[in-house]
Order: sequence, then structure tokens, then C-alpha cells
Amino acid sequence: MIMTDSNTEDLYQDFFNGFNEFDANFTDDADNDEKSTNKIDTDWIDKFFGRRPPEIMRKDITVHLEKSFLEQCKNDDDPFDKFQIDDCNILNQINDRFICEKCHRSRLYYCYTCFELSPELIGKIPEIRLPIKIDIIKHPQELNGKSTSIHSIILSPKDVRIFTYPQMPDDWYDLNKIFLLFPKPGSKTVSDFLHHYYYYNEDDDNNDEQPTKQQQQQQCFRYDKKEFPIERIVVIDSTWQQTKKILRDVRIKQLKTLIIDSEQTLFWRYQHGRPLNHLSTIEAIYYLFKQIHMTLFDMFNNNNNNNKNDNNDHHSDNNHSNNIIDYFRLEYNGQYDNLLYFFKFTFNLIKNRYHL
Repeated sequence: MIMTDSNTEDLYQDFFNGFNEFDANFTDDADNDEKSTNKIDTDWIDKFFGRRPPEIMRKDITVHLEKSFLEQCKNDDDPFDKFQIDDCNILNQINDRFICEKCHRSRLYYCYTCFELSPELIGKIPEIRLPIKIDIIKHPQELNGKSTSIHSIILSPKDVRIFTYPQMPDDWYDLNKIFLLFPKPGSKTVSDFLHHYYYYNEDDDNNDEQPTKQQQQQQCFRYDKKEFPIERIVVIDSTWQQTKKILRDVRIKQLKTLIIDSEQTLFWRYQHGRPLNHLSTIEAIYYLFKQIHMTLFDMFNNNNNNNKNDNNDHHSDNNHSNNIIDYFRLEYNGQYDNLLYFFKFTFNLIKNRYHL
């Protein structure tokens, strides 16, 4: 989208007013909503969309949008058609802000500081149960108002926790079952890790090499003899530059790391020099669960007949582990798609407001 000088200021004013309504008050957690103004503050735009290269003028709002997002906006096709996401129209019907009972600040859909949902939305938006717990470690400079990680705790409050670094969980008891989702050297993909865990040669149980398909056929599929290997997954919510400090923390360094197979982002924020598979936090969490589920479903489905008897014998010995396994034996049918509920709404809000 190319704008002329005649419509730039009007569009900027419209942008500011629109995102003021959309809860884009990014003046720190100590913000005072009574001080909000109609004066155009372009730094707020930077904070929402991400920093742009210094040589690019502020007056073209599209430079704050990710190129892949703009390409998606050119198409009439809805990129979310392939997902099973509940209708977001209820959000368009929310006109009045609410006062958060905890921090007493004015919010629209939810309080991004206290993670409290608007009373008008309670029971009217999806609530998702996740088979694995998620801990999000957020960098203190990552602004709550623009962070997609907040979506996860609003939509899955029983299974997601958010900590602002240096605050950290104090209940990481078994580090062998807690994994960090981060692309470090030596990280295994979710698929590789699960295949190695469940397919192994009884005489070589400590072998870390990923078995080939031919080796898997010669080895034992032993899901019924082991506990489920993942209890909790840790996700870092920060820019790449901010991540370094958190990664140096001794508690984080102890965790084994996992990565997800490449997926293309639909994120709108400008990410200078980052590839299309550089996902937003909520996208990464969504694809993590989807890939875990589809990997395990394929493994259990392909080996179901060979393990029926063993599974029946073992069920009473490890009920919790088998409950999780039984969950993954159901074919994937959009169980986690609603994690993108607010993400989809924001995507379409930006696209429709500016007729991109």
C-alpha cells in the first residue's frame, strides 16, 4: 500500500485513535489511563509493530507491518480458513472498557497486566485445555500490551503461567521432564525427540541418535513401558536481542531444548531481517502442540494393533501418563486452533481498518 502526502496525516490520526480503542496504551505498567490524549505519538506505533530501520520515514504506516503480512492482505483468501477458530464477532460488540479489579486500570477485552478477562466476555470466548503445562518467561522490556503471549494465558488460564524475568517458577522439580522451546545448537525437533523416546533398541537405551524408519521397524515401540516424557515446556517471550540475558540464567541453561518444524508466520509486526518462519510467541505455542499431537497420533495409530495387550496391562500402573497418551490417540481436529483466537482478530482488525 502506497500513500500520498494528502492522506498520510488523516490515516495516522485514524490509526492512533483506533489502537487507543484497541487497548494500545504502551506507556509502561505504571501507565495512567486518565492521561490518554489524541495527540499523535508515533513512538506508540513503533512499540506496537516493532522498530523499523532508521532510514525509513515514520509517515508510511505500512513500513511497520511485516512484508509477509502485507502480501497476505493482498489476497482475498482468508489465511485462517484452514483453522477451526471460533467466531470472533463478540469482540466487535465490546464498546465499553472495564476497570480491572486487581490493578484498577481501564481495559477493553482483557487486562494484559493482571490477565483478567472483561466481565462481558466471561463464558463467551473459548477456553482451551492443554495436555502439557506452559511456563512463559517474559523479558521485562517486552511490553504486555503488544505481546501475543498474553493470548495464551487468557485462553488457557489453567495450563499457562507467565513470569516476568528475573521472576522464575519455584516448582521445576524434575528437570528431565521440563523443556525449553528455543532453537539452540543441538536442539531436537519435537518429532525427532518423540520418535527417539518411544522407539528404541532395548540393548541400546542410551543411544541419542535418531533412529531411521528401517531401524524403527526393527526396534520396539514402547509407549506403554514409559511415562510421558514432557511435563512442562518453557517459552521465552522477548526479542532476539533480549533473549541472551534470559538464556544465561543458570535455571534456563539446565533445560533440554526442543524446536518445532518450520512454519510460516502470519505475524503483522515488522521483524527486520527475520525469515518468514520467525513466529510470534502464540504461533510458536500453537504449532508446538499441533506438531506434538500429530506426531504422537501417527505413532500410536501405526502401532496400535501391536501394543493392545501391553497397553491394557500397563494402564493401571501409570494412570496419569496414560490419560495423556489417550488424549493424543485422538486424531487432530483443531483442538488447539483457538489459541489463535485473539491473533486472528488482531490480524483482521489491522487488515480491515486500513483496507490493505
